Amino acid sequence: MPDKPYAESCERNRAPILAELQRHLGGARRVLEIGSGTGQHAVHFAAALPWLSWQASDHRDHLPGIRQWLDEAALPNTPAPIALQAVTEPVAGLQPVPTAGGRFDAVFTANTLHIMSWAHVQAL
Repeated sequence: MPDKPYAESCERNRAPILAELQRHLGGARRVLEIGSGTGQHAVHFAAALPWLSWQASDHRDHLPGIRQWLDEAALPNTPAPIALQAVTEPVAGLQPVPTAGGRFDAVFTANTLHIMSWAHVQAL
């Protein structure tokens, strides 16, 4: 099995982000994380916020690495990650909004918008 993906930025910013999430997500039950990257944030936040179902998502190429983090953590509140890609034009066979078993109470993203084109930020 390949090494699990790792981003130092996730380690550096997870505590201050978690403090804000704790303040704002008390009434939420299902959160969609857009651009889950390595999966580190998903595991950290889902472990600290066990009442939330934390739905990781990213480009399909990143899903195997996210699965490694989720599988290793084996948390009951982290369903399998889903493919999600911001697009600027319709793509055949691509669902514009993920349903993943229902609606989400909140959406979270970190370390994503600054690496996207402005057109993709607007599409998101």
